[in-house]
Amino acid sequence: MAFSKVASILQSLVDAVIGKEPKIQWTLDNPSTVGKKIVELLEAGSYQDLRNLLTRRIRWLLSTNKLETSWKSVLDSQGKVVSVGEGEVTKSGDVTIVRFPLVLEKIAIKVVVRISTSGHVTSIRAVPDHSNVPWSPPDYVDETLFEESEVTLGADDRDVPASLVLPHSSCAAIIMLQGSGAADRNSSVGQLKPFKDLAWGLASKGIASVRFDKAAFAHAERLSENITLEDEYIYHARAAIALLRSGSEVAGLPVFILGHSLGGCIAPRVGKEEPSIAGLVILAGLTEALQRSAIRQMKYINTLKDKTYHVSEAVLDAAAKQAELVESPTLSLSTPASKLPFAVPASYWLDIRNYNPVSTAAGLGKPMLIMQGGRDYQVTLKDDFEGWKKGLGGIVGVEFKVYDDMNHMFRKGKGMSSPDEYNVAGAHVDGDVVEYISRWITQLSLPPLDQHEMLRSLVYKLLGLSDARFDALDRATDMLSKLSSQAIIRALTATSMKLWAFQIDFPRFDIETSMILQSTRKCIRDLDRAVALRNVDLAAHSSLIGSEEFREKLIPQKALGLAIQLSNTLAPFFSNASPHRELPSDWVGFSTWGEDIEEWTARKAHFIDLFTKALIAKADSCLNSRDYELVSYLPGTPFDNTTMKAETIEGAPNSARNHEGRRVQLCIEAAPFAHPVREIARDASVAEAIVSTANFISRDQNEKRAFKPMVKAVVILFEDN
Repeated sequence: MAFSKVASILQSLVDAVIGKEPKIQWTLDNPSTVGKKIVELLEAGSYQDLRNLLTRRIRWLLSTNKLETSWKSVLDSQGKVVSVGEGEVTKSGDVTIVRFPLVLEKIAIKVVVRISTSGHVTSIRAVPDHSNVPWSPPDYVDETLFEESEVTLGADDRDVPASLVLPHSSCAAIIMLQGSGAADRNSSVGQLKPFKDLAWGLASKGIASVRFDKAAFAHAERLSENITLEDEYIYHARAAIALLRSGSEVAGLPVFILGHSLGGCIAPRVGKEEPSIAGLVILAGLTEALQRSAIRQMKYINTLKDKTYHVSEAVLDAAAKQAELVESPTLSLSTPASKLPFAVPASYWLDIRNYNPVSTAAGLGKPMLIMQGGRDYQVTLKDDFEGWKKGLGGIVGVEFKVYDDMNHMFRKGKGMSSPDEYNVAGAHVDGDVVEYISRWITQLSLPPLDQHEMLRSLVYKLLGLSDARFDALDRATDMLSKLSSQAIIRALTATSMKLWAFQIDFPRFDIETSMILQSTRKCIRDLDRAVALRNVDLAAHSSLIGSEEFREKLIPQKALGLAIQLSNTLAPFFSNASPHRELPSDWVGFSTWGEDIEEWTARKAHFIDLFTKALIAKADSCLNSRDYELVSYLPGTPFDNTTMKAETIEGAPNSARNHEGRRVQLCIEAAPFAHPVREIARDASVAEAIVSTANFISRDQNEKRAFKPMVKAVVILFEDN
């Protein structure tokens, strides 16, 4: 039985025996003064008088000693009281709710007090107060490119206010999850509003967003006594996804989860609950246990020369005991919140201690961008970032990015980071971070295949799908949405090389229509048999494909054409150039890949080089004693160790057996195979003797002989359920 139910039963028994408590009339008549009175009693050390204001149930939990210890802990960590403001009074049913501002030396908070019909205080909660902190847009924001509106997430007593940011032209959307505690939608801390920086910065680059006040901030007085991660994050994240899906402007766009600090830790949990999301952006995501992270941070603070934020040994000892209780097998729903870190109920700790963010993320099969500041003392490279790398390193679609000189709020600095860095007026999230996230999301956004015929055709070839299949479009979209941009682009590039370079014919002499040539070939065949004809053809081919005209002119021209064809096919993934930009004189279709001329010209050169080498390899194979095959395993192909012979990333034989019983999800790098060609007998038929100009052929499985892979294929496997 939960502690709250036990307490309620005991309360009823006491009321029956000794009667209900007498009313406290002044709290009912002048509720706006309750805040000042509570602080006055605490300041004066009148803890018993304060206890008398509390409802009987809370008095059982809070002795005068506990009140004294708790208040001194607040003063020790946050400084002396600076001011107490007038209370704002509202009603919720029979309950009177008073909110009043309290300013301490190190923090400004808003205290929420609930008063029962008898005038007793039933709860006291505090949330940060950033209402008076000024904010102006950073330089990387262009306010003409988007609109922000106020929306509500959730229903009934679980609703929270939120901000919806819609660019005039959107390519994707994100939902933002703040760190621990009662955070507002901007994830405000000190003078900083990092989520507003990110939301407006990303909106300037075409990325929509939803950010919301956490329930603990919006209505602390309504929080469940058995709060879990569902109440703190997941319920409202789910509501944000539904909001985006219902909006015509962004309904069909990919939706990403962006989490910071504890929000980054919880992002994989949201991804698991909502499989439709396109990927995760994890900023300084926690992997260390929350209760241990808090202690480590306090110890770090005590190493700073400035003692303003130092905490006492008593506070550290209390935190250690609370952490031990969280980790104890005796922790249960009946464990009082007052004995646990941050006075958060046991239900929360039971939920979070049974959750592993790294293993959850590894099981999603989604693209992820994990970013970290090297100077971050709250979430560190050693204690947290390495946890992500250890569990997710090597997984296709997971990218790691470290900014050595940035802190927890992704601002640059030098030396040891400290809380003072959060109190710099006019400071913002670094523009490099916004740019990096924007580029990663933009390049990952899957364009609608039904609107791009060339791309759809190449994707279908890659995935082994046919237009005749009624669900081909849905299957293709679903499969690609689970992969990173790098995997998709590499796989499509390999497919284009296979189809457009290796599986096309060079000029063939056996179909030449010249009567003179046909007569000559017939004479050679009749007199000297097929082998002689083959030798003549080899000599002719050698002269053709070895010529300067063929090597220095025809192949480069063909390579350029194929490079442009591939660029135009892939352009929907990258198109973010201004439609009115002035094009360079040598433009050949590549500027659809962005405004940066150095970037798209480098891509142009790279694609031309790829196709040039492919065509040269194709030409050389025509005169070789082997036939070649470019093997690209179709999705769904069963793993066969006898033909695939898995290797580690380092190239050593893979002795692990975890690849058995799986199927190919996607082949992102095809493998060229060499097949031995048997010698031609003197009396062979002409068909057998004809020189092949399509040596990179696709063989059926039963036609494969003693092949030898020249380069291993790279595939993503999945469980065959």
